[in-house]
Amino acid sequence: VDARSRHSYYELHIPGAVSLSASRFDSQYEEFKDAIAKDALLIIYCQSITCRYSDVVADKLKGLGYRNIKIFAGGWTEWVQARYPVQGFKVYS
Repeated sequence: VDARSRHSYYELHIPGAVSLSASRFDSQYEEFKDAIAKDALLIIYCQSITCRYSDVVADKLKGLGYRNIKIFAGGWTEWVQARYPVQGFKVYS
């Protein structure tokens, strides 16, 4: 689960991740809840170890009954530095 902004998600994200941004949680949750079971393993990440968006999203999901939640603390920065695969497309404003 990518807790960064929707724009950042669409530009590049970890393959298989779904967008559930901290700032747009309420509007994105409707689609999320229909696609993701409450017992699914959720690994939540944001930009880096100093980013707290993953904690915000995890807390909200816990409040909605999700229990199998892990935080990828190093987040996007650690993923890219390790040269793991990414997907997305360049978004032009």
